Amino acid sequence: MTVTELPTGNYLKPNEHGGYHVSVSGLASWSRCQLQRYYDLRARQDPEQPQPKALSATVYGSVVHYALMILEKMHHEGDPDALPTAIQTFETYWHPDNTRSLVGESVQEWLPRQTYMGLRERGRLALTDYYKLLCRDDGKLLALEYPFEVPVTVNGRVHTLNGAIDRMALRKYYNKPYLSVEDFKTGRQSTYLRYNIQGTGYAWVTTQREFWDGFPEETVTALQHTFKTYGYDMFPGGTQRTASRRFRWVNIQELKIGDGGWRTDGDYARMMLAIDAYVRGCEAGIYSVNTVGEVCRFCPYRTTCAGSGLPNEKEGAP
Repeated sequence: MTVTELPTGNYLKPNEHGGYHVSVSGLASWSRCQLQRYYDLRARQDPEQPQPKALSATVYGSVVHYALMILEKMHHEGDPDALPTAIQTFETYWHPDNTRSLVGESVQEWLPRQTYMGLRERGRLALTDYYKLLCRDDGKLLALEYPFEVPVTVNGRVHTLNGAIDRMALRKYYNKPYLSVEDFKTGRQSTYLRYNIQGTGYAWVTTQREFWDGFPEETVTALQHTFKTYGYDMFPGGTQRTASRRFRWVNIQELKIGDGGWRTDGDYARMMLAIDAYVRGCEAGIYSVNTVGEVCRFCPYRTTCAGSGLPNEKEGAP
């Protein structure tokens, strides 16, 4: 067998500081399979290269995610029609005639045991169940789908860490306030959330003043006052202990709140190592394949991986 395609080149986007733009979700993707991340970066910059296949799970996740944002926003504003509007939004965007024009992609490959009607019903139930959970939530909502670009210095190089936090809330732990950074997921519950690099990245950026530039000044002042009242500083470097950050994985499919745990300096140091390895690997053109195969089922490049694609499950049978 001849492998016709091997990864070469660095497709990271340079920033104006001599470093690169590093997305938090991209860093997480790279940590799962470096080769998949390479294919993704290359496909975005070179349309002549193999493009990712839009899997049913991916498109479904995008549609549910958007409907969730509608649900959250309307509920936060006290609109009594939040749930029916969110369900209507989901059904409209999920309809095969609309996914291409409204979502930007239509399903190219249906995963086993996934159908249009089956996922349609799953989406309706997920929104309904999450709304019940939302009505009992006692956190103070701070932001939804909040984008950020924050400088991060690693080994003397200034990179730009970017992304968007699905949800951020002020919560209390034994009556003490902390910042909760939350990520919505529609797939399988992840394991080892305490070490999840995406959660660490989201927590770290909230410790940087540049992250809060998009917030009204009065909101930031009020948060600082809240933390000061309890003996904390909102940012590192103050005279008091830095306010705590905690990561939450909101599993919409199973309606579970996955506790990702607190994030501290040790977690941030580990993230810096990951960023450094990510950048160095891309610059050297070295991208390791996930040999365990745990992400292959949901990989949008599984039919073109290494130029040959993964074999059909029945291939090789007697």
